[in-house]
Amino acid sequence: MLRELEDIINKKNSNINKNGLKISENIKKFNKIVELNLNNCGLDILLDSFGGLKSLKILGLEDNYLASLPRSFSKLKSL
Repeated sequence: MLRELEDIINKKNSNINKNGLKISENIKKFNKIVELNLNNCGLDILLDSFGGLKSLKILGLEDNYLASLPRSFSKLKSL
């Protein structure tokens, strides 16, 4: 499952930040993920598909460039 997550995060034609991290819309396939650390990744936006991570309890977003969060974050009741 980790390899599949790496493939989704590095999929072409997706969001690319300053550090080269790519996050595709397919991240929502991991709706059972509980913890995700994206600290210090240089992210400036998050995709709306993060709202599909319904089991997410811990999300590390420190030291990024986010000005806002997608509306879908309101669906993350466990976060």
